[in-house]
Amino acid sequence: MAEINYINTIAQLEVRIAELGDAASAEAYALYAEIIRCYVEIAKENQTCEWRVAAYARKCIAYGRKLVDADCSLDVVGEVIERMLDLVTDYRPRLKSTLCEVLIEVLNKLGGEQYGEVLQDVGEELSRLRGNIEAAERGDYGSIKQSGFLQHDPVEWSARWEEVIDEAQREVDERLADEPRGMGFCFSYWSALRSALQRRGVRWRTPQQMNPCVMFD
Repeated sequence: MAEINYINTIAQLEVRIAELGDAASAEAYALYAEIIRCYVEIAKENQTCEWRVAAYARKCIAYGRKLVDADCSLDVVGEVIERMLDLVTDYRPRLKSTLCEVLIEVLNKLGGEQYGEVLQDVGEELSRLRGNIEAAERGDYGSIKQSGFLQHDPVEWSARWEEVIDEAQREVDERLADEPRGMGFCFSYWSALRSALQRRGVRWRTPQQMNPCVMFD
C-alpha cells in the first residue's frame, strides 16, 4: 500500500512540475528532491526485486543530476544516492559505478573534508567496480576480483549482461510469481534465470555451479 502511495505522490509532483512551466525554477528543484526521496523509499520496499530497484536508481540519478548541476538540495541527493548504492547489487556494476560517481561529486560539493571516510570508502568501491568492468571489457575474466565468500560467474561484469539482466529477471519473476518462496526456490530461480539469459545471448553459470561445495537452500 505504501508503494502505491509513493507512486501516486511522484505522479502528483511531476504534474506540479509540468504546471510550473519552468523546470529550472527553485520550486521545481524542491519538487525534484521530494521525488527522489519517494523513489528511494519505493526501492527499499522492493529490495528483493533487483530489476525494480535498478529502475528506481536510474530515476534517482536522472533527477539527482538536475539538482547537482544546479547546486540544489545536495544533502538530499547525497542521502538518497548513498541509500540507493546500498540497494543496487554487483549484478549492475555500471549502474553502481554511476551511483558512486554521483555520490563522490555531491560529497565534494558539500565540502569533501567533512566526508573523508565516506569518500574513501566510496572511492575504493568505485575503483573495484571500474577495475572489474575494464577487465571484463578486455575479455580478461581471470583478473576480475571476487568479493565475499561465494564465487560468481565473471560474465556478470560484462556489458551484455548488464544490458539484458533487467529484462531477464523481470521475465523470471513473472514466470515464478505463483511459486512458494521456500526452501529450494533458489534452484528454480537460478535455472529459469540461466535459461532467460541464454536466450539473450549470455551463458551464465549459477551460484550453485560456481560453488559446488556450498550447500544452498
